[in-house]
Amino acid sequence: GDGEGEGDPFAGIRMALAAEATSSLAGHTSSLADIPLGPRTSHAPARGAHTLLAYRQWVARAGSTPEGVPGAFLGEPSWTPERRFERVFERLALPGFARMGRYELLVTLGRLAVYPLRPATLALVAARASGGEDPTLLAAKRVFGIGDSQLMERRALALAQALEIPLDALELALANWEASQRATLGFPAHIEDLAVRARAQAALGL
Repeated sequence: GDGEGEGDPFAGIRMALAAEATSSLAGHTSSLADIPLGPRTSHAPARGAHTLLAYRQWVARAGSTPEGVPGAFLGEPSWTPERRFERVFERLALPGFARMGRYELLVTLGRLAVYPLRPATLALVAARASGGEDPTLLAAKRVFGIGDSQLMERRALALAQALEIPLDALELALANWEASQRATLGFPAHIEDLAVRARAQAALGL
């Protein structure tokens, strides 16, 4: 959503849903032009609604469970939350849907307990493949002092474990460190976890 830290962060989402309800999107791509975007968006205005249409088709192809639950995010019942996150993330490689938007979507669905999803990596390989200036990738290069994606992933996991924080929290921290606009995800800017700060200083030898 827009308005990080002020106003209604879900206003843009409601506007998009209202626009979708009154048009097919395919013939009314201009209806997205006035929708405010948040700092974690993957939407490229030049694409119009093409990415949204691809997403809709992807969900429709997967069908639903007998209970009416969309099956696109479920995968195999035997998958762990980490495996499900990895596989669904790969399948969400739709035109115009960059790493950050895909990652944010799956983290949100997992955090809200909509689906059992939990990341085990930062998905930096996908950031390289997109060819864009992904803030998490750029920050990881600077923080970990290396450009190899696998080594950055290992160092990120080790740091998250040392800080005793979820990997998706570290992903957001890296993105915020590099981005021009911070994503607060609805939390006031003054909120600070002193225990995490102390663990970070200890882990980094500060």
